Amino acid sequence: MPTKPESRLAQRIKDGLTGCYVTRIESRVNLGIPDCLVAFPGRFVMVELKVVDKGLKVNLSPHQ
Repeated sequence: MPTKPESRLAQRIKDGLTGCYVTRIESRVNLGIPDCLVAFPGRFVMVELKVVDKGLKVNLSPHQ
């Protein structure tokens, strides 16, 4: 099964960030939850992943 562009981006982030923990958040129930949780020493960051197919415009839903 081919992977989605956001899944590939998440894997690149996970491979590229050293010294922290990156996990994907999969939620079909709560809209507006970011895609990744990144745990750095002493803090957490939630990240919404977006991949642009063409142009420079990012499409966001009202929940994001």
